[in-house]
Formats: sequence, structure tokens, C-alpha cells
Amino acid sequence: MTVEITPDGTVAVGGEIDSAGAPRLYRSLRAALAQHPEGVRLDLGGVTFCDCAGLRALLTAR
Repeated sequence: MTVEITPDGTVAVGGEIDSAGAPRLYRSLRAALAQHPEGVRLDLGGVTFCDCAGLRALLTAR
């Protein structure tokens, strides 16, 4: 899984979001939200798979 946070607050995610990568995604989203408290844009265009751990990371990061 890859995660990139751009200067404008976009969080671009690629690859498979599974239980191994979900904690990293959560931390990345929290970091992006700390830098951009007004909100971030989430780009999941490169995601090929997402399990329930990935979904939980997405839902609980806000």
C-alpha cells in the first residue's frame, strides 16, 4: 500500500488496504487532518482491494 499526502491536503492511496496497512493509513489520515483541520480530499483511485480493517481505518480517522 502507498499513501501520499499532497500540500493541498489530498491523501492519495494505492494498492491493497488490508489489516497490515490499515494502521498506517489511519496514522496518515490523522496526520493529514492535523495539517488540514478544514478537511482532506481522499483519492482512492489507485486502491485495488480494501478489507474491513481498511474500511475501519477510513471511518474512524475523522
